[in-house]
Amino acid sequence: MKPLFWLAGSLLMLIGIGFGYYSGISSENHPQAAKNAGQTVERKVLYYRNPMGLADTSPTPKQDSMGMDYLPVYENELPATDIVRIDSHKIQTLGVQTQAVKPQLLGREIRALASLEIDEARVFDISPRFEGWVSRLLVNTQGQEVDKGEVLFDVIIPNLYYAEFAYKQAVKKTLEAATAGPEAQRQAELQVVSTMERLDEMGIPLEEMERLQRGGEPFSQIPYRSPAIGVVMLKNIVQGTRFAAGDQLYQLADLSKLWLAIALPEQELGRIKVGDTLQVGFIAEAGKTRQAKVDFIYPTLDQNNRTFKLRALLDNADRKLKPGQSGEAWLQSQPRKTLAIPANALLDSGREQWVLVALGEGVFQPRQIQVGERNLDWIEVASGLSEGEQVVTQANFLIDSESRLQAALANFKPATATPAPTENQSNTEDHHHHHSMDSHSGMEH
Repeated sequence: MKPLFWLAGSLLMLIGIGFGYYSGISSENHPQAAKNAGQTVERKVLYYRNPMGLADTSPTPKQDSMGMDYLPVYENELPATDIVRIDSHKIQTLGVQTQAVKPQLLGREIRALASLEIDEARVFDISPRFEGWVSRLLVNTQGQEVDKGEVLFDVIIPNLYYAEFAYKQAVKKTLEAATAGPEAQRQAELQVVSTMERLDEMGIPLEEMERLQRGGEPFSQIPYRSPAIGVVMLKNIVQGTRFAAGDQLYQLADLSKLWLAIALPEQELGRIKVGDTLQVGFIAEAGKTRQAKVDFIYPTLDQNNRTFKLRALLDNADRKLKPGQSGEAWLQSQPRKTLAIPANALLDSGREQWVLVALGEGVFQPRQIQVGERNLDWIEVASGLSEGEQVVTQANFLIDSESRLQAALANFKPATATPAPTENQSNTEDHHHHHSMDSHSGMEH
């Protein structure tokens, strides 16, 4: 009977030890179970999570777009692997600082390649409305700069003498009709107007018509002057050239202002507007930047590379810039109000972006987020955070290292320990060891 009694007593003792251990664990993991059944334990809400399981959270109660309430997450409901706990002394040692997630006016710097083009509004074709022969060529080099009013060439116009002679005759008749009555006077004046219109249709320069009005004699050769300032971009004329009405003799371009053409990715549409200021630098002007304003955004998109084009008017009064030259332009996109975090709060692995959310009382939660626009100071939060949540901005890398260490320790499983040797085994092993050493020593001798 004694062995049976001893076995029953041992089983009861083991059951008691197991029950006590389970009660201790249960009480540790569920503090509220340790309270009296009649007491109400106030649980601390850490944050409110999206009811559909999305990454969005909120520090205060709210509803989603469908009107569903966000669900509270209590302190003792957070999985241990989801949080990092750091005591207050270590928080002070690490110098942890936090800042609230809040709306910011956020714009960002956009950089793009730019190229210089001729301003199409400053291009002039020299195509006379009369036929003639070049009797003397004065501007005879492509790339030559000319001023407005500068003589390009002298031209002989076969029909000019007869048109001017008709004008002189009409003027003479107005003088004779002064004593012939009102009707004769009116007819003579109409003749003068008609001959002047004929000269104007031929494209005879205004200065030549003014010479005739001052009493000058008809002439078949006149100087042809440049209608604008510019550089000769195209020249289809040589000494003695015979040309027909409408032939292009020169093309001039005023390079005092140039177009700066920039292609931007499709996603930048709507963030740039006419009037925005940009900066541009050129390789040939190292260390120097110029300023320009966006004056036109093209209405179509390049289907091949999904870019749109804009242009800015760039001052080139010093004529140092040349069409075709390339540079780098940078401009600020239009700021818009969006939820943002300080730039130093972001932990970026290259493929994923994280922040450490401070939940209070030394509890931190790593949170994966989606980011949008950014500048030097702020980063847009596309999803994963709510306004008012506190993110770590100082010592976040140290806390991240702490969380990785805690995770590693939680997963660490030590190897199965080898049973300690008995006293007899130990003595035997020592004796064997000394015997081996003595034998080995004897062999060496």
